[in-house]
Amino acid sequence: MSKRIFNLYVMNIFLSGLPYYFVTMLLLKHLGFSFTEIASLSVITELCGSVFDIPLSVISSKFGYKKILVISNFLLILALSCLLFGKSNIIYISAISFGLSESLSSGVLNAYNFEIIDDEVVYKSFLKYLNTIKYVFIAIVTIISPYLLNRNFSYPIIISIVFVVLSQLSLIGLPEIRNTLNNDQKIFSIDNVKDIPWNLILLGVAFSTLIMISNSYAGIFLNEQGLSLDMLGIVLFMFNISMALGSYLKIKFKISLVLPILAIFMFFQTNLFIQIITFLLMRILNSSYNNHFYSKFNMSIEKNRAVSWSVYNLFISISFMVADFLGGIFADNFSIRSNYLIFGTVSLFCLVFFSFSNREKRT
Repeated sequence: MSKRIFNLYVMNIFLSGLPYYFVTMLLLKHLGFSFTEIASLSVITELCGSVFDIPLSVISSKFGYKKILVISNFLLILALSCLLFGKSNIIYISAISFGLSESLSSGVLNAYNFEIIDDEVVYKSFLKYLNTIKYVFIAIVTIISPYLLNRNFSYPIIISIVFVVLSQLSLIGLPEIRNTLNNDQKIFSIDNVKDIPWNLILLGVAFSTLIMISNSYAGIFLNEQGLSLDMLGIVLFMFNISMALGSYLKIKFKISLVLPILAIFMFFQTNLFIQIITFLLMRILNSSYNNHFYSKFNMSIEKNRAVSWSVYNLFISISFMVADFLGGIFADNFSIRSNYLIFGTVSLFCLVFFSFSNREKRT
């Protein structure tokens, strides 16, 4: 393995497994914030991430992907460090910094990984092993994060900062990537908008929203079905391991697209064991789908990958906010399982549209 690929692995893995991510709600409650305050902070972060996402990605094309990621990591360290002051007005600096860090890295990171490797076959192999290791790492961090928080609220924060520093050091060892434009070319134009793979964006947003809803409600859904909290921790660990397995297995893209059907099946299923098996299958297909989607999305973009990824992430953010709101209404007024039917059906319709649009392009 080359030093460049090794640095890419380290940078991505440590950024994905910050202990803070897995105890955010518990940590903020421990610091004395109400649910309303926590929701307000989340909205600030989401808004900063959404509003600045595309403009910052446009700038990154000329400024340099590596420099943007370095700044993003510094903002992430600032955001985490502000949490060490406990409940104070500094928390708003933290929320804004989280949002700006996310907006800087969201479109750039995926583009940077692809541009550094610059080979479709090698990139697919890289994604396969990266996500396999990443999901195992996340599974381990998921287990130890509540324990760290129980010992001292600062432990998850400090370890998260250490992880970001390690990621930053690996990033420093990687080369810079810039878009090379002719003098008469603009960084971003209407032509760039036309080049964005909108059919893939529609599919990706629908599937990512379904996956988000499924993952968000899986724990409480299984608990309502009679699974004890002690067993739930083990099952959630199995979910993460199944993600690693799905990333490693050679599953065809077409097979991973049955996710909406499994979600709809979940609505009609009442057997706890079969529900757990179905969730495990969904996680396996989820990680396989992610690998295929990242590769297809990058290969379908000829110009300005960072901007295209940022457009995708902007629609993801909007979809997640709407889905969170509607998902709560559906769960309160109908049942949690209704979310699997509704969002599964929407994703299935988007999949049908995607399939027909691809056929038209071929003909």
